[in-house]
Amino acid sequence: MRSRSRLPVLTALLAATGLQRLTALDLGKDMGGVTQGIEFLDQARQDAVSVRGEDVVVIGGGNTAIDAARSAWRLGAASVRILYRRTREEMPAIAEEVDEA
Repeated sequence: MRSRSRLPVLTALLAATGLQRLTALDLGKDMGGVTQGIEFLDQARQDAVSVRGEDVVVIGGGNTAIDAARSAWRLGAASVRILYRRTREEMPAIAEEVDEA
């Protein structure tokens, strides 16, 4: 396990746990800048969120995660990274969507 002091500083983190309902990701303490994937997509649809110039990390491998990553990129994020615990082939998201992301 890596030391927290060696982790990169992030400006935004999206937790895209899917299932069309909010499922909290326990990060241990209040982490400002952490948004659930569905909540982020709703805010993006309403033009109520900005990630312009931010480095965004999306945790998840389902359709919600891929949609959130693509939306963050379209909204002007400086970079978008997707973190998933399994291989790309095991991602439950639609393969074409993963390829486009």
